[in-house]
Amino acid sequence: MMGISSSQNTKLKRLKKLKSKKYRDRFGEYLLEGFKSIELALTEQSTIDGIYLEKTQFDRGRLSFLDQIDFPEDNIFIVEDELLQPLYETESPQGVLAVAKKPSTDFDFLWDDSLKQILFLDRVQDPGNLGTIIRTAEAAGYDLVVCGMGCADLFNPKTIRSTMGSVVTMKVACEAKGDDVLPFLKGNGFYVISAALNNSVDYRSMERKQPHVLILGNEGSGIREEILEQSDKNVKIPMHGKVESLNVSIAAGILLYHFGEIS
Repeated sequence: MMGISSSQNTKLKRLKKLKSKKYRDRFGEYLLEGFKSIELALTEQSTIDGIYLEKTQFDRGRLSFLDQIDFPEDNIFIVEDELLQPLYETESPQGVLAVAKKPSTDFDFLWDDSLKQILFLDRVQDPGNLGTIIRTAEAAGYDLVVCGMGCADLFNPKTIRSTMGSVVTMKVACEAKGDDVLPFLKGNGFYVISAALNNSVDYRSMERKQPHVLILGNEGSGIREEILEQSDKNVKIPMHGKVESLNVSIAAGILLYHFGEIS
């Protein structure tokens, strides 16, 4: 283990750079925050290049979560508390960060014939919404989330935080072109369901279809017309009062649990 007591430490400077998408893309790394997320990453065989723990947390014995995991001590860094503070995204941080290698997010790499339930997102731009939807998709039994062009960065710290660990346990494809992915899936027998207001039916009137793709769109403008053209059925969520729309992550929760099948 190594101690870090200076803000000029080269490893600490690298952590700060990972707050920027430019450097996350350049280094192929991202930041994980919190004991649960880091432990999940280690048990899921994700590559963790370094764990950075506040000195106060080290003194409290918080490294005990590594007791059952073969993690090299040379990659553990004990940091003066105030030096990690600017790097946290949570309001009440747990005092630990890790640098993780970005997994493959290429659709062709993640695709296999066993996939039956896929969520496709068209330009979901809020990182918090994206992370919450990914977490909900995993909970509802979906096999893969496909983020189309224009979605928020999967490895944005706010997205990571909102997934609550699902970023390391859920398959997520990024920057996928709907014009390529959706025809491919339809050719493989997938039924395409889109959440849209026009030419749509009450989602409750539809039974589950397997295999299927559920499409959700941008927070303000919904699904692009060229994506909707791939749809086999459009569905809507009935609303009372003067409410015109739901937050996309709320709508996702309703539809994912209706159309998803948890084995």
